[in-house]
Amino acid sequence: MMRLAMFLCATTTATLATAAEAVVSSYWGGSKHDELRAVAVLPSGVVVAGGLADATVTGDKSKKVEGGEGRITLWSVDGKHIADRPCEIVPSDMDCDLKGRLLVAGRGGVLCWDAAGKAKRWQAAVGGDDARVCAGPNGGAVVLANKRVSILDAEGHSIGEFNVAGGFVNDVACDPTSQMVFVVGFDNKHGTPPGQKRYPVQVAFVRAYDLRGEQRWQAYAWGGQEVADRHLMADTRAYRIVWGDDGKLYVTGESAGGNTIWLRSSRNLDETLPMPKFDAFQHAYNTAANHITAVVRIDPKSGVSEAATLLLARLGNGKGNTIRPRAIAADAQGNIYVGGTSAFSPPKTPDSFGREGGGAFLVVFDSQFRRTFATTLAGSASVQAVAVRSGVLAVAGQVEGNELVTAKPAKSGGDDQGDGFLT
Repeated sequence: MMRLAMFLCATTTATLATAAEAVVSSYWGGSKHDELRAVAVLPSGVVVAGGLADATVTGDKSKKVEGGEGRITLWSVDGKHIADRPCEIVPSDMDCDLKGRLLVAGRGGVLCWDAAGKAKRWQAAVGGDDARVCAGPNGGAVVLANKRVSILDAEGHSIGEFNVAGGFVNDVACDPTSQMVFVVGFDNKHGTPPGQKRYPVQVAFVRAYDLRGEQRWQAYAWGGQEVADRHLMADTRAYRIVWGDDGKLYVTGESAGGNTIWLRSSRNLDETLPMPKFDAFQHAYNTAANHITAVVRIDPKSGVSEAATLLLARLGNGKGNTIRPRAIAADAQGNIYVGGTSAFSPPKTPDSFGREGGGAFLVVFDSQFRRTFATTLAGSASVQAVAVRSGVLAVAGQVEGNELVTAKPAKSGGDDQGDGFLT
């Protein structure tokens, strides 16, 4: 299996939203199996990405990744490779605080680097495989691993820990000013729709906590029977949450079909949420139980959903098809950047960089949830992380096969065991 890492850069995010050209598009990694899962943009516009490098894949039917090392790579705003550096952890997530300090979490703990991405400031033994991290209050960090949140101060010392509710907890965000921590995920529940038998249903949630671990509010998180009574039995999962530069919370998740709780207010299941239906890709008609993407803006003080949209892929005959989100970012103007993996065929802006068909998709919405840019960056691929800052948009993901659309590549092709790539 091959892996993909991509950075899509533009001189301004406003330019990107209408017509984007890649500064660089190149495979990433060594001669073995590589995974690029985390990305951040420093205030200088330097892009930092990290993941697993030079691992080995064993097995035929049950593939297993063994060995390898953590690695981070730095790229300039104009797409020039700056450096590859060994990393003491294997990154699964990154964030950058307002002073430019880089936070990296993953297997082996959490690292904080200086604003130049050159010197390590501290390392903490929290986190683990698939850990998530975000900038915390007073120059610290917030880490999520195994449904447990750790609060670190500016020197990496633990100042609090608490468990969070939920069967599957997927991501964490923080408002450093109000010192609120937000998590997303989903629960397995059951319900009996009127006149039908009892069915299982997955229900997404968003929850807010203070630094002591006291829950302040929850959004969605309905009971199984509550959604069944309203015929909203599409499975829903919340995968990613981000604190936008505009001071709002943004969530992306998925729904197995169009009869979904994402269509309703996050705090009132009987209130239909106004949702733009600009075209067939943002209107959930003629679709079955295939997974589709939801994007929601939430008031961080109350948990009330302010606006949302659904996103579908479409087959040639017009039927809805699968598109699944794995990453989200939002800038100071309220533009929203969503990436993931799609079957045939997600939307594509005419004449935009990329390719037609399914694979690693990138979609940009404005603050009114109008789609302003869309493309597929690579086939047989998935976007895993998105970051935006200083007029630079960076997207990291994974790919199978040599299906990256390249531009000025530092590495022009993939290896048998897999690579990252950058755009």
